[in-house]
Amino acid sequence: MRLTIAGFEVAVAGQRHEVVHPDVPPVENIGFLIDGEVFHPGDAFTVLEAPTLLVPGQAPWMKAPEMIEYLRAVAPRRAFAVHDGLLNDAGLGLLDGQLAGEGERQKREFRRLRPGESVDLIP
Repeated sequence: MRLTIAGFEVAVAGQRHEVVHPDVPPVENIGFLIDGEVFHPGDAFTVLEAPTLLVPGQAPWMKAPEMIEYLRAVAPRRAFAVHDGLLNDAGLGLLDGQLAGEGERQKREFRRLRPGESVDLIP
């Protein structure tokens, strides 16, 4: 499904939320690809081609190696962590290190934006 919202082309992708608990069936989950540039997968590891990925940085349904595998599967030019609100300073430092390490490995920009920080995605 594709639609235009406030001048942005938005494509909907994905189907299911990652498993949160073994006794709870997965619920619906969708991600949004905006102008073919930025993909927010919601609470899932939906793989699609996107130059910019808003990668889940932490969640009760994921492990750090899954984040790295997801970054490798999508292989975006840049990735910015989202979904990190449950982390304390130690956890945020660990996340920063994991993103930087994988970014170096892929020779890409992978990092977490600080509160209030923005980036320009226009080349």
